[in-house]
Amino acid sequence: MKKRVYQSHLFAATFLLGVCLTITSCNWNFFRVGDTDQLLELRDGHVIVRSTQMPVYYSLDDRPGMSQCLGTCLRFFKPIDAPEKSNSKITSFLRPDGRKQAEYLGRPLYTSVVDSPGSPPKAHRIHDGWLALTAL
Repeated sequence: MKKRVYQSHLFAATFLLGVCLTITSCNWNFFRVGDTDQLLELRDGHVIVRSTQMPVYYSLDDRPGMSQCLGTCLRFFKPIDAPEKSNSKITSFLRPDGRKQAEYLGRPLYTSVVDSPGSPPKAHRIHDGWLALTAL
């Protein structure tokens, strides 16, 4: 009896390990949260813009509905355009230049010019207060 229980547990553990490896290798580790899935995706431990595959950043200096990234800052960090629809997590605000910028849980979102599509975030902590978004 013990041998049969051991074999069934071993089979279950092997099956679950196979499922986990398949999901990880296929990059199916994204979250769907309403309209957020149209804009953002969690892949390989960092958040990317689904359409461009660029890593997403936020600044600790920003406040909900207000970006401190103006002038020279915009040469390095590009605001992410707001999606057509908002939800409880993805909202938007109007920048001083008239563009609608996306924000996640009140944090204005950006991409960085030092990154390339599909690359890991290179601008994480490159300047004080700039962090890669790592969870949805």
